[in-house]
Amino acid sequence: MNIQHSSHCDFWLTPLYILNRVHCVFEKVHLDPASDMHANRRVGALNYLTVEQDALTTEWDCVDQNIWINPPGGKVGNKSKAGLFWDRLVYYHPTFNHAIFLAFNLEALQHTQQSRISMAQCTFCVPSKRIRFDLPSGLGQKSAPSHASAIIYLPGKIDATKVFIETFNDFGAICNKRK
Repeated sequence: MNIQHSSHCDFWLTPLYILNRVHCVFEKVHLDPASDMHANRRVGALNYLTVEQDALTTEWDCVDQNIWINPPGGKVGNKSKAGLFWDRLVYYHPTFNHAIFLAFNLEALQHTQQSRISMAQCTFCVPSKRIRFDLPSGLGQKSAPSHASAIIYLPGKIDATKVFIETFNDFGAICNKRK
């Protein structure tokens, strides 16, 4: 195991300063398929799926929905959970309104190149500073990871790419392949 990518926990809470930006892009978050009751107090999604509901095998009710995903870390077999959640999101494209996906590390851009829609084909933000995720207990923050993250915007029925860029532009570098 690469010690730089190890963790005692696969589930980290999204910092509120990122969720505030997500709420600027979406009027409401309708679905968070990688959550629980505690995390959803922050996200405020109208619907969410828990680990027990297994979003990787459960059907998502996502037609005409705004989707937020901060996937858990770890692997299923030899595949990253982040990549599996991305593939599941792409499976439903373009039935949902639009989605924002928080990739824990930039390797996700590499690992999704074989997807029908890769993360690298989307508009995304690479934050100028490493994201210090909040502890699951809600008591403080994890130390900054040893790698950069990416926040990916995937339009569906709604294309708010301009709003995403305006909202995240001062947060980090924007890559917009959809110009």
